[in-house]
Amino acid sequence: MPRVLVITNDAEREILLDELVNPEHLGSGHSAEQLVERLAWSIEDATQAEAHGGTDSHTRPRSAKARGRSK
Repeated sequence: MPRVLVITNDAEREILLDELVNPEHLGSGHSAEQLVERLAWSIEDATQAEAHGGTDSHTRPRSAKARGRSK
């Protein structure tokens, strides 16, 4: 099964998104939007982590629910 990964490009190589993706996930507009949204959040988090020399699990939300957004 295909997998989408977002990993920081620094010495820590922290995984910020590790998600299995099926073609069905792109079949509906709603599912595709959710996947792209999670991907965008992970890219933003990785960029911030690299800029600040790592991440702090207490300050970086890891999910839509943690961010206060609904699915």
